[in-house]
Amino acid sequence: MNIKHAILVCVFGMAGMGLGNALHADTMPDASYALMGDKIFPEGMAYDPLTKSFFVGSFYKGGIQRIQAGTASEFLPAGQDGLHSSVGMALNAAKRLLWVCNSEAGASQYATPESTGKASIHVYDIDKKSLVKRIAFDEKAGHFCNDIVLDARGDAYVTDSFSSTLWKVNAAHYTLQAWATDARFGGEGFNLNGIQLTSDGKYLIVNKMNSGQLFRLAVSDQSIQEVKLSRPIEGGDGLFFASANELLVVEGFGAKNPGITKLLFSNDYTEAAVTKKIESTKFNTPTAVKVIEGEIYVVNSQFNHLFKGKEYGAAQAPFNFVRFNLATLKKQGVM
Repeated sequence: MNIKHAILVCVFGMAGMGLGNALHADTMPDASYALMGDKIFPEGMAYDPLTKSFFVGSFYKGGIQRIQAGTASEFLPAGQDGLHSSVGMALNAAKRLLWVCNSEAGASQYATPESTGKASIHVYDIDKKSLVKRIAFDEKAGHFCNDIVLDARGDAYVTDSFSSTLWKVNAAHYTLQAWATDARFGGEGFNLNGIQLTSDGKYLIVNKMNSGQLFRLAVSDQSIQEVKLSRPIEGGDGLFFASANELLVVEGFGAKNPGITKLLFSNDYTEAAVTKKIESTKFNTPTAVKVIEGEIYVVNSQFNHLFKGKEYGAAQAPFNFVRFNLATLKKQGVM
């Protein structure tokens, strides 16, 4: 599957929905953190609370950068261990392990017809910068490992944008299993994308990028229920729970008004209402969001410049991610 075709399907699909809120006042971030190099096109982000370091991967080059005290350095060089596109990431601080989705959808600098649709999960010792395990998806069908979340045991749940399956990796043995398969997860273009675990550990929340849907999956029995939304999500990408019932959702590539939307869930996570949205001229196709010690961090992928260069022109240097203070946003009524 060619990623440009896949993403354009998503874009045109979203436009056909007629989605989008009225444009809010421009919200300025408190800080911007520059990444190194050109053609980075960052996508995922992870955070290590022990060293107060961020890890940001490159969709185009496959490398991973580490940002500490506001300064970026190389954690893994481009292409190391067969990294094509470093996408979603999750970090187990106690075990010092960084989990990385490595995928090829035809848009990295290493793409070939043979590698397109192949994916793997890489687990790294972050202190040694060494590969602990590479877990490959089967090659019988196309896969795009997109995002990862870890549970309390350290097991990983992984979305696959090119198949109808959500995967699980047992961290004790690094075995990959098809954990939940459903026809509603499939379709044209990019399907399942962001994933988060509720604070009680009972449910996984996943979004489907090309349709604007959210699904609730029960960890106990893998039962699946579509979440009733006040409106579909536009270009849904990364997710992060700011509190037990407040989910931040990136509305990124394909969204009419890209930004960070707040959903307020019912106690059983079967319904959610869009309540607020951060919109900023400093967003440049956001993909990932995290809340760390009362601050919201957002990755700017610049995917519009990668996939629609004729319309948007060359990427703007430097690539970056930005920070907002959550308390300030609440006082301003933005969040």
